Amino acid sequence: PGNLGMQFIRGKDPKLAGVLQMLESSNIVQSWKGKFGMLGTQSGHFLPSEIIGASGVRSNTMMRNDGVFEKEESGGPDMTFGTMNAASHKDTETSSNNNNDRSTASDGGDFCGFVSQDTMPTYVGIPTMADICPNICQLSNIQVQHDCQVEGAEIVKPTNENGDDGGWKVYCHNAEPQMFDALVLATHDASLASSIVESIATQEEQATMQDTGSSSTVSISQRLFMLANDLQSVRTKGKVPVYTISVQLPPSMSLTGESESSSILQPPFDAASVPGSSVLQFVSRNSSKPGIQDNEQGEIWTAVSTSQFAQSVLDNDTDYETIQTYLVQELLQLLSLSSHAASKKSTSSPPVVLQPDQLVNVSIKRWRAGFNNQSLNLLEDCVTLAPWRLCIAGEYIRKFDTHPTPFEAAAISGLDAGERVSSFFPPLPPQ
Repeated sequence: PGNLGMQFIRGKDPKLAGVLQMLESSNIVQSWKGKFGMLGTQSGHFLPSEIIGASGVRSNTMMRNDGVFEKEESGGPDMTFGTMNAASHKDTETSSNNNNDRSTASDGGDFCGFVSQDTMPTYVGIPTMADICPNICQLSNIQVQHDCQVEGAEIVKPTNENGDDGGWKVYCHNAEPQMFDALVLATHDASLASSIVESIATQEEQATMQDTGSSSTVSISQRLFMLANDLQSVRTKGKVPVYTISVQLPPSMSLTGESESSSILQPPFDAASVPGSSVLQFVSRNSSKPGIQDNEQGEIWTAVSTSQFAQSVLDNDTDYETIQTYLVQELLQLLSLSSHAASKKSTSSPPVVLQPDQLVNVSIKRWRAGFNNQSLNLLEDCVTLAPWRLCIAGEYIRKFDTHPTPFEAAAISGLDAGERVSSFFPPLPPQ
């Protein structure tokens, strides 16, 4: 159940904002309007984003044990879960209207600027985020080969005078290679781009050996090898893991079920950043998103782990069952505490407790490279190698302080790559 990938997308850049509005008119995305804010981990108190915006609280804010938000002091309060201690949050004292430091997108106290950037429309895919790209291709009549893993590509030089038999040969797993006029690599994994650029550099280096008088070719091959190494470094040194988890509550404890109100979990929010947890940094109610109907079998909640937690369990080779236990227990504790804090009961009444074995369903997804904390630090949104008709797009291209979230950086990079690759070819004659 639930959405285990990208949780939302926003468009601060005017060009992307216009694209999202166009996609909304085509019902590919819709605006997600709900109760957003920050959630405390000890008391379960929830602070709406409109109050945070009005009070000027920034993403270097922590929730005290009594549910009051305060400025972080030397690493903040020690929030613990099992043997996991909360990481010290980075100081991101920036204006909520000009916070483009996406190096804190994960584990920065405010997941991908969810609260600090709440003044912009928040979009989700219809019916799910995974349907955005396929629906765009269908709308544009683009032929797509699904369920195909690209394993590599090589440049094929033309053999005839017209030069119309050259291009890119793309290799896919368990499929015949196919020829293309140009190649756009818009992937989260920079290692694929690295290997392909390295293959171009190797060809140029071999051409140098045949033409020893060409000093320019030597320079080109060296620069291509440098680019390939930089791309590989982004992948190997810059990847930041996360886990996503979705749980389905039993009908007896869901707003969609038929039961006494005293046994229903009713958190007072639809989505929230969780700055004080060392395990989870974002939680959301699936039924609050447009296009998703209430599930009669029980409400579905989705959460994103902290990168600190994900890296720790990966480093310790923690087994799947233990990871699931950590994530489920933390999520259920947050839902229980927040529901209790928002209820009208006396504080002496115990919160509604939901045990993991009562859940209808649990799904977990591991993202070994959910985020990148390194980039090529370029001033452009994509890398264009025009002589080879190659464009490389991704959130790891441009400097970190340009776009507020990895989602927006990747989308802008892809849009720019599309415009660049179109310049490789003459305009089509009018029909």
